[in-house]
Amino acid sequence: MELIVDDQAPIHVSGREHALTGTAAAAQEAVRLALDCEELGWDGYWAAVDPGTVRHSHMLTAMASAAATITGSIRVGTGLVLPEDGGPVRGAAGFMSLAHLHPRRTDLIVATDPDAAHGTPFPGPRLTALLAALRYEDVHGSPTAPPRIWLTGQRAEDAAVAAAYGLPFCLELPADHLPRPDFLDHYRKFCRTEAGPGAPRVALALRIACADNPDEAAALQALLAWAEPPTATARPRTLVGTPDRIRPHLAHLLDLYRPDTLAVSTPCPDHALRIRSYTLVQDLVTGLRPAP
Repeated sequence: MELIVDDQAPIHVSGREHALTGTAAAAQEAVRLALDCEELGWDGYWAAVDPGTVRHSHMLTAMASAAATITGSIRVGTGLVLPEDGGPVRGAAGFMSLAHLHPRRTDLIVATDPDAAHGTPFPGPRLTALLAALRYEDVHGSPTAPPRIWLTGQRAEDAAVAAAYGLPFCLELPADHLPRPDFLDHYRKFCRTEAGPGAPRVALALRIACADNPDEAAALQALLAWAEPPTATARPRTLVGTPDRIRPHLAHLLDLYRPDTLAVSTPCPDHALRIRSYTLVQDLVTGLRPAP
C-alpha cells in the first residue's frame, strides 16, 4: 500500500507560537516535512487542498515545487478546488510546470467547491475543461510521463464522477464518519478504465495524530484544537491517541475500504510531534499489511 503525507495545515494564523506566515514560510515547512518523510520511507508528499485552510493553487504549487526540488524519489502532489477563481486553465498551466520539472513524480488532487450546498453536483463542465487543458499541455509540453490526477471528495456523487472520467478517487473520511464502502464498490465496478490511466485506484484520506503515550496524545489534542480552521464544525475530524488506541480503528478502515493508497494528514503546527506521529502511523500500517 502506498503511503502519502497529506499536508493540509501548511499555513496557520499569524501571531501565535507556531505561526507560519505567507507562501515562503509555508514552502519552507513543506520542504522540511517532505524531506523528513522521504527519509522515513514514505512514498509521497501532497501539498493538498483543505478548503478550510488553503484555497489558492499558486500557494500549493509553490510548496509542492519546493518539496519536489529538495527530494529525490517520492511523489509530490498539489491540489485545485473546482470551481476556482481564474478558471481551470490557469491552474492547469501552473501544475504542468511542476510536472515538466519533475516527471514521473507528480500528482494533482482535484477537490469539489467547499462552499457548494450539500448535494450540489460535481462541477462536470469545469472538470472537463481542466482535463482538456491538462491533455493539451501534455501533448504540447510533452512531459516524460503524464501526471496522476486524483478526484477527491466525501460523497457518492464524487466517486461516481471519478468512475465516469476514469480517474483515481480519494475518499476523505472524518473521524466520526458513517461507514460507506458502497461508494468505492460502485467506483471500482463502473470505473471507465479506457477513459484515463491509473484507474481504478482508491486512496483513503485520514486525519491521524499518534503519540507514544497518553500525555503526549493530550498535548497533540490541544494543538489540533488550536490548529482547526475557524469554519470547522464541532464534530471530530482527527483520530487522536496512542498506537494501541489507533490500531483497531485503522485496521477496521483498511479492511473495510481496501485502499491502494493511504493519505495521512496530521494537522499539527509542531514539526517534531508531527514527524513522530507519521513514524508511528507508518509502523502501524507496516504491521497491518497482509503478508505477501
